[in-house]
Amino acid sequence: MTWILYRGHEILDGEFYCPSYEALQELPVPEKYKTVPEEVRGLGPSYDVGQMWVNFARAIRTGTSVEPDFDHAVRRHRMLDAITRASETGQRQKVAL
Repeated sequence: MTWILYRGHEILDGEFYCPSYEALQELPVPEKYKTVPEEVRGLGPSYDVGQMWVNFARAIRTGTSVEPDFDHAVRRHRMLDAITRASETGQRQKVAL
């Protein structure tokens, strides 16, 4: 049995556990984050790809960065690697983010 502490919650053998938590609930996405036309929403992968292209085009037009970027992905992979190591060793891991 392996316990990992993640953002104040425990993960037991890969399963999220929080004693005060009753049930997971789906949260609605706020309208300000829906950047594709209404007819594309709800189409699964098409929606995700559309969102990505709209954000990419906005970044080009405004000269800003696209989020998440490559550095974000590297940080996420470091965290996932630390979770895997903790699971394999039973030891807490430090993550360089």
